[in-house]
Amino acid sequence: KRTAFIGARAEQGGGHYEQARSEFRKAIDLNADYADAYFNLGICYQDESRDAEAKEMYLKAAELQPDMQEAVEAIEALDKGGHASVSMHSGKIQEHY
Repeated sequence: KRTAFIGARAEQGGGHYEQARSEFRKAIDLNADYADAYFNLGICYQDESRDAEAKEMYLKAAELQPDMQEAVEAIEALDKGGHASVSMHSGKIQEHY
């Protein structure tokens, strides 16, 4: 799962959202409880202005990991009609275990 996640983050950072989504889905297929993959998949959707799909992924991440503050904040921002301010976390791989 980690290899797919790292590959997805690289694609995401390069703006290759279709490829990144595919890699995040692979990570999720390997572990359906992988909250970080759902969260980062949400970022991909949001970066493409697909806010409904982004919110769905953020909700799943928060469900799996309720202490993931980034997901909670993204959901709140989208609920307020704004664009959630999420990013690749200063280039660091963001994983919560």
